[in-house]
Amino acid sequence: MLPGVGVIGVLSALGLLLAAPATPGPLESPVVTDPSAINVCARVPGSEVARVLGKALRSERPVVFKDSKLSRCVYIVGSLGKPDDRTSGLVLWLYAPTEYPELNRVTKEKMEPVPGLADEAMRFLDSGDGRHKLRLLRRRRFSLESSAPDAASALALAKLALERFDR
Repeated sequence: MLPGVGVIGVLSALGLLLAAPATPGPLESPVVTDPSAINVCARVPGSEVARVLGKALRSERPVVFKDSKLSRCVYIVGSLGKPDDRTSGLVLWLYAPTEYPELNRVTKEKMEPVPGLADEAMRFLDSGDGRHKLRLLRRRRFSLESSAPDAASALALAKLALERFDR
């Protein structure tokens, strides 16, 4: 027994420790109910996107849609060591998890499952803008969509975003 602490004090302290929530793991992190409250660029920095793609970051810009509760980050990347070369843009969208089924329902293009990426993941080539898109779901937590000029970059961005949002 600790000096000056009675049995009731020790039991109370033990009860508080047992009742305290554990540090949330990836599957226990909070649900995204208002994506417009989250800075996607801060969660998935452009420097990391460029590193994963083997490119140089030219710019990144957060875009928030308060009325529709959407958030995204636009990344512009280019060749390493060649600042005058052509650039390309990538976009990462954050949605509430409840939006995932509706987004898939209204997508006209043929969607292909991506097994093993998240709880659910689908990829497609958007005929409207010619971009490769990958949409994924972490059940009860968040939904993401990556958009890039090529399928490999869309997948790399989606994997990086999933890792960052799972933290």
